[in-house]
Amino acid sequence: MILFLSSIAPAVLIMLLIYQHDIKKEPLKMLLKAFFGGLLSIIIALGIVQPIDELTRFFSSGLLRSFYDAFCCAAIPEEFAKWINCMFFQSTQNIACEAFVINFLGITNNINCICFHK
Repeated sequence: MILFLSSIAPAVLIMLLIYQHDIKKEPLKMLLKAFFGGLLSIIIALGIVQPIDELTRFFSSGLLRSFYDAFCCAAIPEEFAKWINCMFFQSTQNIACEAFVINFLGITNNINCICFHK
């Protein structure tokens, strides 16, 4: 339980600090929507990664495969999904909404690490 709490504490702290120092505060309901909109980013990224991951078998092991895995199977789909999600909340043009989306992904990643990579 301590490991779980310590994995989500940094992201929660960052979100609280951003909200506290935000000059033009958005409604908390909108920020919570943005936070859970991060789930949409995960679903979009997984939908992109599944077909792209099938192409990994065409690369022999080594530097080229590592590059393909890092950029095409991880970085590009995740950043594209975050961009799509942030465009959904673009009407606010507030960095707090984007920070909440990204922190959901961070919390999910931290929980994934402590649950599945012991």
